[in-house]
Formats: sequence, structure tokens, C-alpha cells
Amino acid sequence: MATSEPLSGWSRLARAGHFLLAGRPLLALVVALITTTGHTMNLRELGVAKGWVPAEVYALQSSYLVALALALLACPHLAQRFSGRGLAEFGLVLLLAGSFWNGLAIHEWLPVFIAGRALAGSGAGLAIYFAPRLLDQRWAFMVPWALILCPVAGPGAVAAASMAHDVSDWEWGFLLEGVAATVSLVLLLSQEEETSLAPAAPHGSPAYLFPLTVALAALLYCLHWGQLHGWLESFDIVSAFLVAIAASATALWLVWPQLDFLALRENGLRLLLFFFGGLCMFFHGYTMNVYGGSLINYSSWQRVWLIWPLPIGVAVGLSLWELVLRRMPRRLEMPTTILGLLLLAAGLYLCYQRTMEWPYWQPTNVFDLDWFPAPQHWELAPGRFLMGFGIGLFMMAMNVWSSPDPAREKKIESLLPVMQFFGGGIAAALLINFLLIGHLVHYSYSADRDYLQAQEIRQRQTDLGDTLRNTGAVAADRTTQALLYRGVRYEADNLVFATIYATFLAAALVLAGMCGVLPAVWKRQPASAPMRSDLPAP
Repeated sequence: MATSEPLSGWSRLARAGHFLLAGRPLLALVVALITTTGHTMNLRELGVAKGWVPAEVYALQSSYLVALALALLACPHLAQRFSGRGLAEFGLVLLLAGSFWNGLAIHEWLPVFIAGRALAGSGAGLAIYFAPRLLDQRWAFMVPWALILCPVAGPGAVAAASMAHDVSDWEWGFLLEGVAATVSLVLLLSQEEETSLAPAAPHGSPAYLFPLTVALAALLYCLHWGQLHGWLESFDIVSAFLVAIAASATALWLVWPQLDFLALRENGLRLLLFFFGGLCMFFHGYTMNVYGGSLINYSSWQRVWLIWPLPIGVAVGLSLWELVLRRMPRRLEMPTTILGLLLLAAGLYLCYQRTMEWPYWQPTNVFDLDWFPAPQHWELAPGRFLMGFGIGLFMMAMNVWSSPDPAREKKIESLLPVMQFFGGGIAAALLINFLLIGHLVHYSYSADRDYLQAQEIRQRQTDLGDTLRNTGAVAADRTTQALLYRGVRYEADNLVFATIYATFLAAALVLAGMCGVLPAVWKRQPASAPMRSDLPAP
């Protein structure tokens, strides 16, 4: 008769230590996710210190996320030649090299910084793809929660590092990323056993990746510098545009034999929604960095409080699906997707309403910004939480919505995170054009009211001049003219953010309508699939 003796205290401690050490690859995933979601927190201070305009500063974020997406595309091909553990470790080497490069080479020019961010993004892509495959089965349950919670922790961690000396030292955010990657690399190198889960075999040749990289680099150059250089009036923009077209045609020609058009038809809506979800999450994180630095002069740490409601809402949406909705007997993927898009639209409407309701047009806002302060944390938090909650719901619902054929599903599932990060990379370029073009449009309208509403403008000038004279200001008339000019710019900036919310609101409603109509037209009846633990969360 077999008997079992109770474990001693030392045996329990040894078993617990073995369990913790088996989770070392999880740290690599966490570091990559925190870097991806948090490193924009020090870009504003970097731009101010280097004298770069937003179009140049946010090129760093575009290069990082597009490099990450391209690395995810290359990972299945790399896994056929190298071990998963070696690639995860190499990814951490690239991540720490790019982060230290950006944190230490503080006097270098813009292309050097862009190269460092591209290097770090490539490393983060390798770590995100391969680190979960190295985990012991006992740790697999933690991967979805890392994907859910790390985007919440990322902005706070990088901002805290940037504010370590009570001022916004932008280089400390990059150094934190480098140190974290170094620690996770050392721990991963100390792991003796290798339990790598082999990814699915890639479909076709990776020859298209090089022209695709060239096309995306040229496209990002056009989007970031096009408005600054005059679009088609500039030789370099026209040249970059032609290069993008030629490289895109070459990549399409190379990848054409590998395309499964039936799979693309079945999952086109999923790919579009993942692109839109990544676009929304990263874009509306960037907006609060700009908003907190233009209408409100906030530090890195203060801007985190503007950003946090959105990733918290995303985490709540993902958690609700993981804990409740996906365990329900009925198929709720498409209704949940439509609900998520409508919640996103509702959050955008609340932010639009807050942006337009405060008296941003009052001259006293220019003279004393505390008189009618722009909407801040708590005014914007409900709308931003609803936005994040909706994004989390529809992206998770699309994650489990699968093709009827498992073979076609395997071809599509690896493209979902790629589309998400491509959306994030394009989001930075899109924001730049919203800011530059939108400011010109709204500034022209606001400034032209000197003729359209001459009586109103004269009354503003009289009121502001009286206020300044009553306070004993010297040269009150000249000061009034200068402050009214600032007021026109202030009003134009506010209208730019209102335009952003209105545009994304319309896009969310259009996509909700598409989700209600297209599945009925196609008459698809896909089966639900379990949540994939290797899918990067926003």
C-alpha cells in the first residue's frame, strides 16, 4: 500500500522557487509590453530638449511600432532556422541596445534616434512572439493577464522613471527600458531547460518583407514630413511617394501566390477591426500627450492621469470577456463587437461634448487660464474609460471569431497582432496631420472672424483691454493684441481635438453598421475559438 509523506518546509520552499524560476520568460514579455505601451511618455520632453516639432518626434513612435509589426511577420520564418529561446534572447538584446542607444546618445540627431527606436521595436516584436512559447505550462494562464495589465502599467512606469529627479528627464525613460531588458535577458540566459512551443509553419517565402519594409519607410516619411514640406510641391516627398508605390507593387507581386483570398474574404472585417483597434488605442494615447502639453502644461506624470482611463477601460473590457462573456453558452462575438463599437462612439461623444462645452472662446482664458480651465482628468475620464472599454470588448470578440476552416484560421490569426501594431504606427502619422492641417483650417476660420464677426471681436478687444488696464498693465493695447492672437491659436487647438473626436465617432458608427450588415450578407456561421495566449494586447 503506497503512502505519501507530507512535504517538509524546505521542500515546499524549493518547489515554490522552482515554480517562480519557470516563469522567467514571462518577464521578457512584460518588459516588451511595458516598453511598447509606455515609452511615448517622454517624447514631449525629448522634442522640447532637441527642438524637434511633433512631426519629427512622433516619427520615433511610428518607427518603433512598424518595426515591431514587421518583426512579428518575420517570426514564423525565423523560427524555422533558429530556436525560439535564441530568438527571444536576441530580441531582448536588440531591445536593450535600442533603449540604451536612445537614452545615452542624447546629443545625436534625429535619424540616430529613429534607428534606435526601430532597433528596440524589432527586439520587442521578437520577445512578444517567442517569450510566451518558452513558458512552462503552469505559467500559461498568466500570459493573457500580462497582455491585459501591462498596457496599464506601461505609461506609469516610464513616466515615473522620467520624473525620478522631480523634473521630466526624458532620457531616464529610455534607460529604464534598457535596464529592464537587461535584467530579463540575464534571467532568461540563466534558464537551463528549454520548453519552446514551435509556432505554425509559415506560408510561402519571406522575400516580400524587404520591399514591404522599404514601402512602409517611404510611406511614413511622406505622412510625417509631407505637410511640413508641402506635399507634391516638394521633390523629396514626391520621390518617397514613388518609392512607396514601386516597393508596394513589388511586395504585392512577391506575396500574391501566397494569398488565400477565401480566408481574406472571411476575415477581412476582423483584420480591419484589429487595425482600427490598434489605431484608436495608440492614437488616443498620443492625443493626451499633446493635449497635456498644449492646452494644459502638464509634466510626464500628470499626463499619465489623462491617459490612464483609456487603458484601464481596455483592461476592464478584456477582463470582462475573459472572465464572463466567453463562458456563456450563446455565441456573442458579433453582438459584443457591435456593442464595443457603440461604447467607443459613446465615449468619443462625451469627450467631444466636454471639449466643445467649456468656454474656450473667452478672452479671459488667454489672460488667466485658471478662470475657465480646459477639461482635465475627471472631465475627460468617463468618456475615455468608455472608449477603452468598447475597444477591449470588440477586439477580444474579434479575437475569438474564427474561420470555419482551421487551416484558414491559422493563416489569419498571426496577422491580427500585426494589423494592430501597424494601426498604432500609422496612428502617430495620422495624429501629426490632424494637428498640422487641422490647426491651419481652424486657425483660418478663427482668425477670419475679425471680418465675419467684427463687432464681436471689437467687443472682446475692449473687454480684455479694460481688464488689463484695471490691473495696471503697461502698454495695455499692445498686450491686448498679442493676447487675442494667442487666443485665436488657443481656440484653433481646441477645435482640432473636437474634430478628432468627431472623426473617430463617425468611423466607429460606420464600422458598427458594417458589423451588423456584412455577416448577414455573407451568411457566415463561424465557430468560436478559445482565446489565444500569444496575441499581444494593446
